[in-house]
Amino acid sequence: MNIEKFLKLDFKGAIFDLDGTILDSMWVWNRVDETFLGRRGFLVPPDYLEHISTAGFLKAAEYTIERFGLNETTDEIMAEWNSMAKEEYAKTVGLSKGAFEYLGMLKDRGIRMAVATANHESLFMPALINNGIADYFEEFCTVLDVGKDKTSPDIYKETAARLGIPKDELVVFEDNNKAVRTSVNEGFFTVAMEDKSNEAFFEEIRKTADLFYPDFACLIKETTGE
Repeated sequence: MNIEKFLKLDFKGAIFDLDGTILDSMWVWNRVDETFLGRRGFLVPPDYLEHISTAGFLKAAEYTIERFGLNETTDEIMAEWNSMAKEEYAKTVGLSKGAFEYLGMLKDRGIRMAVATANHESLFMPALINNGIADYFEEFCTVLDVGKDKTSPDIYKETAARLGIPKDELVVFEDNNKAVRTSVNEGFFTVAMEDKSNEAFFEEIRKTADLFYPDFACLIKETTGE
């Protein structure tokens, strides 16, 4: 895969991260973190999101218990997070700028699409349905499915295997610096999308990813030349 081939939509499949990439949802988690830790007398540390954003619910809960010395189970913590985020995902979370149009372009070209996410299906699926894009994706793979977070390439390898498309015909779309690095190191052509929650890592992401865009609207303009 090279940039010219990517911009001509001359590839067979695309693997999308959700939160901060397709879904404009990171504000939900900022609110959840502030509320959850605030109830326990803590402020959100500056590096907290960096540690949990690619981990999935279970590992994030384990990390939170250890870091803050909480006398709670992972199940209790995950249930509280899920309860706080559920209504927002079902009714309020929208799509990143240009995401709906870009996904439509890929669908029209017959490019097969899949999701690779650290989120839980009970949250993200209602958001995809509410925004009219759930049926765009053939496969939904989570870090829970592979048992490792996005610092491991397993989620991308498993998603590619489910699609049955070779690596050199796939594009991975991500926003997180750790996930971008993992995808690139595994040999996937990786397009990074700007997410303000990762602003401290923009320079690293720009150097690591094959391409880096402010949003999908900008990507569409470069793809169509309009």
